[in-house]
Amino acid sequence: QPAPEPSELALGLVRHCYAHIGDIYVWGGNGQTEISVGWIRRMDTSETNAQRSIRFWEKQKAAGMTDLAAFDCSGLISRYLQDNGIVSSKRNCDHLWAMCTPVTRAELRPGNLLFRERNGDMYHVGVYAGRGRVIEAKGRDDGVVLRGIDASGAGYWKKTIVLLITLALLLLCATAWAEPAAGEQPAEGFFSWAMLATYAGATAATLAVTQ
Repeated sequence: QPAPEPSELALGLVRHCYAHIGDIYVWGGNGQTEISVGWIRRMDTSETNAQRSIRFWEKQKAAGMTDLAAFDCSGLISRYLQDNGIVSSKRNCDHLWAMCTPVTRAELRPGNLLFRERNGDMYHVGVYAGRGRVIEAKGRDDGVVLRGIDASGAGYWKKTIVLLITLALLLLCATAWAEPAAGEQPAEGFFSWAMLATYAGATAATLAVTQ
């Protein structure tokens, strides 16, 4: 049975990523546009790494690019989820992975997420854009790029191709279920995001919720 066509929500993720090609990579970036040398230095893990992002930022400005935004790999995707009310704050790669279920490479559709894994931890994520292309906040020297799925070798994404299958369900439930404040008991019918993602993953086969 062929994989379902991508939903409008998944296609929206692809459009979001296309719109940010050429933007810069900053550690912890989540779409910030008030960018300065001092801010990049405060965000990054070392002066050496900060200088790499600063050089790329200056290169993009010298090329005439304006209204630049800053992302890291998970921040590019988190920004879309936040803007659609699906998550309340930036999620890292492991958080995004927990919202997913694996598919085969042959089942890839636009809007699917692709991950890189090291010792059980997900440390990089990109978005499949269709036709063998991936959009990713690749790194400090490259920013947000569009490139072939095998541009860094056939094994770059090979073991960790996944489908973000809970987005539509989360969107439907986002206004109905809210995380309780610290110290409060959850309201009747409350699901934490982790519970909801687990529930959605377990029942995805019977739900018409596919990206």
